[in-house]
Amino acid sequence: MLANIEKLGEFCIHIGGIGDVFYALSSCYDKTDQITFLSYANNPDIIKELLGSFKKINRKLVLLNEGNYSDMAQSMSYAKFTGHLPPNLDYMSWAKYNIFSDFNLVQTSWIEEIPKKRVKNSQVCIQPMGSGKGGHPNKHVCIEPQYWNNILEHLRQKDMELCILGTPEDIENYPTPEAENFTHLNLWEQMQLIRGCDLMIGADTWGKNLSLFAEIPTIVWKNNYVDEMKGFEEDPADPIFVHQWKEKGNLMVVRQNQDDTLEKFKLHTS
Repeated sequence: MLANIEKLGEFCIHIGGIGDVFYALSSCYDKTDQITFLSYANNPDIIKELLGSFKKINRKLVLLNEGNYSDMAQSMSYAKFTGHLPPNLDYMSWAKYNIFSDFNLVQTSWIEEIPKKRVKNSQVCIQPMGSGKGGHPNKHVCIEPQYWNNILEHLRQKDMELCILGTPEDIENYPTPEAENFTHLNLWEQMQLIRGCDLMIGADTWGKNLSLFAEIPTIVWKNNYVDEMKGFEEDPADPIFVHQWKEKGNLMVVRQNQDDTLEKFKLHTS
């Protein structure tokens, strides 16, 4: 790949999952009319499907993210647009994500290409799980099932109308009435529901990245994350994916596995 990378010309690079695509698009979408997109994707089939939905992307090369960090870092050094990843990123040292404490999040016109879809009067989207691919093996991205029924009951009591998102397999751990179950929709259709919602609630995964770029109030159920080998007390990507949004005022975080988890959630939805 690296031997021919210069033939791509100016390109935008993406590494990771769906949420990372939104950051990459925000770095390039309003700066050029024809985008070449190079992706090291956690799930190539899903990323190919997603990229095909944006009209300015005229060329795309989607590779499997196999953790070949040195190749990805070299590819970034050739990229014109890198999103939230700087060209000189040492991808072997996740702690360096902390250098993004002053990273600026900018909404660009890619968000407008996702139509808003409303199927409820008071539409609240809930995404209980992440994709389960990519990231650190100790990273557990989900709303803990022990809270699930209490979350739904609390929201219903407030007359919120729920759209549960994810995959049909997720419902095994997150039982949902048929009228609230939208996991049968494809990715683009679920993104439209998020664009049209009044509130987004979910795990620390792609859905909350979309809602935050769309300036929709968002509540994230954050799992505790500890990397014992490197001594992280939280996900080292939080400075980008959590801290910045909290500072903008769009995001509220509920940390799970605490005695007052549910009370804090109820306070956020009061």
